[in-house]
Amino acid sequence: MIKNDREQKKLTQEQVAAGAGVGWRHYQRIEAGEVNPTLCTFLNIANIVSSSPQEMLSQLLQEVDNNI
Repeated sequence: MIKNDREQKKLTQEQVAAGAGVGWRHYQRIEAGEVNPTLCTFLNIANIVSSSPQEMLSQLLQEVDNNI
């Protein structure tokens, strides 16, 4: 989901990582679902790739519900 939002805005992983204040490799692992971001990092990423953190969280929760 984060990847789709990032690609729609035509941003690279490096751009989002820099804006979120994390290393590129760490961001790559967040996007792949290998690690969970801190709340601060999540908010930074959401502000960059989504219209709002609330919208991103809502999408994530809907995705979780669909997988249950």
